[in-house]
Amino acid sequence: MKNYPFTLIKGGLDSPDTTGEKKYISGYITDTRLMGVFTAHVHWLLGDGETDYHQFFYADAEEFGLESYESITGDNPEQLEALEGSLLGGLGGSKVNVTEREFCSFINHMVEFNKARKQPLPDRFAEFSFMIERSDLITGKDYFDFEEKLCCPIMSTHHAINYFLMRCAGKDFQGARHLLHPDAAGLTDEELDVFSNTPACTFCMNTIDYDRSSNTYTEDGHRLTEAFLCESILELNSKYLLTVASVSTMGKKIISASCSSSFGISSVEAAMKLSKPEFISVYDILIGPDEFDRQAASLTIDAMMTVHPSGKLFMFFNKNNNHVDSDVFRLSDDVFGMFYVTSFGQLLISSNELSSIRSLETSLKHCSVSRNVVSIAKFEFKDPIMYEFIQSEFEDFMEFLDCIRDDE
Repeated sequence: MKNYPFTLIKGGLDSPDTTGEKKYISGYITDTRLMGVFTAHVHWLLGDGETDYHQFFYADAEEFGLESYESITGDNPEQLEALEGSLLGGLGGSKVNVTEREFCSFINHMVEFNKARKQPLPDRFAEFSFMIERSDLITGKDYFDFEEKLCCPIMSTHHAINYFLMRCAGKDFQGARHLLHPDAAGLTDEELDVFSNTPACTFCMNTIDYDRSSNTYTEDGHRLTEAFLCESILELNSKYLLTVASVSTMGKKIISASCSSSFGISSVEAAMKLSKPEFISVYDILIGPDEFDRQAASLTIDAMMTVHPSGKLFMFFNKNNNHVDSDVFRLSDDVFGMFYVTSFGQLLISSNELSSIRSLETSLKHCSVSRNVVSIAKFEFKDPIMYEFIQSEFEDFMEFLDCIRDDE
């Protein structure tokens, strides 16, 4: 389950009058329905006919519903790009243009989601409440059909299985239904609850194996359905389950799924299964933090930043969700790589893929800040250690390495 905080940006007017008539200019919602999260943006022209008004939403289809809201009055490209980048950077989806009616129906649907689950609505609800007061909103099956526009194309059977089990793990059965074969459209939510022994949880990993012995065939010997065994790791409140499920498909659609076993595993066992190599490059920074931030601004504009006691972490996500289309799915594979700027004056670049860290190093090389950083070391680790360093009390990565080597 993804959760990306907003970057708050002051709008173009101190006290804009946004309560009057608005003319719809354009709107989009990301095609990330199967990931369970959305970013949505609508562009209005206010009643004076001259002032642009932009509203941005972040929504979650599993638990929190309409989670965050921000608006910008005016049409400042830098403000819009920064806010949009902070929202879209981690989703890996594409923008789907929608009509005014479709956009308002989406907001209404998410508001009803919040009310049904007793989730608080974002602050300044009054700014967008006008959208849910319309009489022509899309509801029921028509809304489900509209949601098809917000589902990315399914490229393979593996793609469908991973998304389906991900939606089931999050108890998002409405989302799971978009992956069902028409012959399975009548399945109830209880029948879709593959992981019925756990509440909504995070789908961390899935390994798909072909189960040829369970395929079904027509009387003339043509294959009717394909069968797969899926070993998944689920996480809830730092506790992990290892599950095995059988999934049958027809084409790139799901016919049936059931869980045959489920048992708890330790965080150490989960970490071993989820682990991948990590590549880290270490640089010394030769200028002060303010000057570094200024020179590196173009390098980190598309990253999600979080602040930690020993520095700032910039996380880069893949531009798409192709990692879901795999026989071995890891939720963490949506991360392209990271920059960590320490308070001690070090820059760490890390990634689980050699090609990705080389790409990040190339980006650094072509940035003006490259003149003020010096490469001091490059490492390949069998298991990731970047987060361990960030959470440690060490300021110097090289001292951190010396310490963990002494402990071995």
